[in-house]
Amino acid sequence: MNNGKGLGDMANSDSERCDYLVIGGGSGGCAVAGRLAEMGAGSVILVESGGTNARPDVIQPDRWFELLGSDANWAYETVPQPHAGDRVHIWSMGKVLGGSSSTNGMMYMRGAPWDYDGWASYGNAGWDSATVYSVFKQMESYAEGTGETRGTEGPIKLTTVDGANPLTAAFVGACEECGISRSPDFNGLDPEGADVQQLNVWDGRREDAGVIFVDPQVAAGNLDVLLNTTAERLVFEPGTGRVREVIVEHGGERRSIAVDREVIVSSGALASPQLLLLSGVGPADHLRGVGIDVAIDLPGVGSNLHDHIGVPVPFETKGPYPASEFQMVEANAYVKSEPADPHYNVQIPFQLFPFVPPGFGGYEYEHGYTLYPGLLKPRSRGRLSLSSSDPTARPLIDPAYLSDQDDVRRLVLAVNIAREIGAAPAFAEWRKREALPGEDMQSDAELERYVRGSAATYFHPVGSCRMGAGPDAVVGPDLKVHGAENLRVADASIMPEAPSGNTNAPSMMIGWRAAGFILGEATT
Repeated sequence: MNNGKGLGDMANSDSERCDYLVIGGGSGGCAVAGRLAEMGAGSVILVESGGTNARPDVIQPDRWFELLGSDANWAYETVPQPHAGDRVHIWSMGKVLGGSSSTNGMMYMRGAPWDYDGWASYGNAGWDSATVYSVFKQMESYAEGTGETRGTEGPIKLTTVDGANPLTAAFVGACEECGISRSPDFNGLDPEGADVQQLNVWDGRREDAGVIFVDPQVAAGNLDVLLNTTAERLVFEPGTGRVREVIVEHGGERRSIAVDREVIVSSGALASPQLLLLSGVGPADHLRGVGIDVAIDLPGVGSNLHDHIGVPVPFETKGPYPASEFQMVEANAYVKSEPADPHYNVQIPFQLFPFVPPGFGGYEYEHGYTLYPGLLKPRSRGRLSLSSSDPTARPLIDPAYLSDQDDVRRLVLAVNIAREIGAAPAFAEWRKREALPGEDMQSDAELERYVRGSAATYFHPVGSCRMGAGPDAVVGPDLKVHGAENLRVADASIMPEAPSGNTNAPSMMIGWRAAGFILGEATT
């Protein structure tokens, strides 16, 4: 695993120069930097605010929960959410090489075909499901893959949970008892159903984006990585949309990195729009309001922010049960909130640990399992904006959770589906009681109060630099920022709409495609 080099290792000048500068070493950034380096496109520097991924709590899959409150996380805070209990929600995004791929639950989910066909329909030629699935096939190495859509020779190595844990088996069996069939393949053309999870784990170790894409290129001498280094501002050539250099901070010192070809911003759905705004790219009135000169007036920067949000449904067990030999979230179900829905829109991860949401004291217990139904296609949309022109100041994050009443209605339906699964006969040997919402809570009004008081992030924010056409779009289908000459964005922020599953695999795909666009591969 790579420890990178700090800016203190630079030559004796106050600047560095490269052909391609990738800002953000997360899922998308590692993919674009690693592929550019591998293809010999020119000199590549990857800048990452966090430190090394070579740490036991990252490497060991069963320790991911420890990372949520650690120095490997940003611990962003939203503004109070008036439709979600007036609570401030904590977004623990990865602050380490690999980004959130180094701190997440390692669930590998591409998303569904209709996700990408939807993206294409928003004016994004070349992002249809047939094209995107062919890219996923290039990227992955899945030994159990069958059919035309799964790859066996790519750099992303996958492991499938064996299903031997009796509670994991009970969950899949309970789903079947509730009429939810086994999914033929969570990453195939029809993912709906329940099954054990496919994971970014290989040989018992986490396969984060740094391990997959960056380490081989650093070892080969093709890629420079600057850890603990934060990009603070893009500097444009006067009167043009061309980025000539980037101001970065390391150890309290600021230096510049000159860029001869392109800058790729891959800092995630929060830090990418923040960096653009700090650089004068965004809504002109907002920028002037915080004292920033306008370089490119792009109203959509920071808008369209949304997130998968879920509601815990915990059950107490009669006693202890065998520990997970994987990462404690071994199975999932993808279901429709209502039978008439055209596609599944609810995800129900099965957690082999008890989880009582904050604010629900008195429900503590020692042993249990948790179903965590979440909404995959939320309608609520929020915004990220700047609190000041100071690059060290945290942005104002407002996902507008549950501001659309239909999101609440569908989450109530999802909670009831999860309760039915958790109460199914397959769990009879283990189940003691439904801890929350609790069997005495049955009316829609009561469940709505529970949803608003307990709903929390899946850590899947997307959409704040939306790809597409129209006045609110930030990048085009080639991921170039509208109005800029040599600037792209390549991460979850460009997603017009959240995918029907976890966001890590799609983010790596976006980074992989960004490198392809730079290298001249066709967009269609």
